[in-house]
Amino acid sequence: MVGNAKNILAKFGATWQFLWLVLIVLAAPVLATEADEPNQRRYSATERHMGTQFELTAYARNESSAKFAFRAAFKRIAEIDQRLSNYKTDSELNQLCRSAPHDQPVPASDDMCRVLKASIETHRQTNGAFDITLGQVTKLWRRARRRQQLPEPELLAEAMQTVGVDAIQVDAQANTVRIAKPNLQIDLGGIAKGYALDQALIAMADQGIKAAMVNGGGDIAVSDAPPGTSGWRVIVLPLKANAQRDVEEQPEPMTLVLTNQAVATSGDVFQFVEIDGRRYSHIIDPKTGIGLQRTSSVTVIAPTGMQADALASAVTVMGPSQSFPWLNTLDSVDAYFVWREPAEQIVQQRRSSGFNRYLGSPE
Repeated sequence: MVGNAKNILAKFGATWQFLWLVLIVLAAPVLATEADEPNQRRYSATERHMGTQFELTAYARNESSAKFAFRAAFKRIAEIDQRLSNYKTDSELNQLCRSAPHDQPVPASDDMCRVLKASIETHRQTNGAFDITLGQVTKLWRRARRRQQLPEPELLAEAMQTVGVDAIQVDAQANTVRIAKPNLQIDLGGIAKGYALDQALIAMADQGIKAAMVNGGGDIAVSDAPPGTSGWRVIVLPLKANAQRDVEEQPEPMTLVLTNQAVATSGDVFQFVEIDGRRYSHIIDPKTGIGLQRTSSVTVIAPTGMQADALASAVTVMGPSQSFPWLNTLDSVDAYFVWREPAEQIVQQRRSSGFNRYLGSPE
C-alpha cells in the first residue's frame, strides 16, 4: 500500500512539487479472502454528486445486492444535495434564505433541520470558529480570487453585517426553521458532505450491507470492518515538497484503521489567492471576515462524517494553539494538523493525544 501511495504521488509530482504540504486521504481497505467470508465479496461504484466524486464500497453476497444498495445510497446523496446545496438555485437551502427574514417559522425537511441544528451546536462548541452564515462573505472572497483583488472594505463590512448564527432558529420536532436576519446567506459547504456520507451508509445498511465505505472527495465514512479484518485502512499522505526534493523522499504515509467512524480533511493547499505578496486562504475567519494566512491541512477522525467534516473546518480556523487543548478533552475526536505560519519556512505538525490509537501497520 505504501508503494501504491508513492506511485500516486509520483503521478502528480509535477503539480505538487512547489507546495509546502499536502494531506491526502485514500480509502484502502484490506480485501477479504475466500477463507475469511466465502459469502461476502467486495463491490464498488462511483458517481459524481455535490461537485465531487463519490465512491461507494460494500461487502455483499452478490452483485445484485450491492447494486441495489448503491442505488439507494446514491439516491440519498442526490436528495441531500438538492436540499442543502448553495450552488443549486432551486435548492431548499437557497429558497429558505431567499424567503428570509421570517416573521414565523417555516416548514423545513428533516435533513435541513438536522444539519442546521448540528451546525449551530458546532458553532457553540468551537466558540464561533464554525459559522454557516458566512455565505455573503464567501461570495466576496470567491470574486476576489477571480479578480486577484481584495474585497472592498465597504462591501466586506456590509457582508459581515449579515453574519450571525443566533439569527437561525430550528425546531427539529416541528420541522421548522426561522431566519430572523435579512440577507443572511447560509453556506453548508463545511458540513453537508459529511452528512451525506453518514446518510449513504445508513441507506446501504437498510439494504442489509454491514461493511461499507463512502468516500466523498477524500472525506470518508465507514461502517463495520470488512470480513476478516480489524477495520478499514485509510492512508494519510503527508507531503512536504519543494522544487529540490523528489517524491520518493517524502515522509512515509500513515495508516489509520477505522471502524464505524469517519475521517475528513480541511485545508488550503490548493484554494487560496496571493494579493500584494500576502496569501489568503479560501477558509475565512468568522471573526474578521478575512481569509486565513496560515497554510494548513487538518485531518479529523470522529464518530460521524458530519462531525468530522464540520470539525475539520473549525479546527483549521482555530489553529493548533487553540484547538489542541480543546481536542484533548474529547474522547471520540482526534486530529492531525500540518501547518506553516505566515513568513515562516518551517512546516510543523502535531497530533492530538488520542490520534495514535488509530495507527496501524501498512499492508
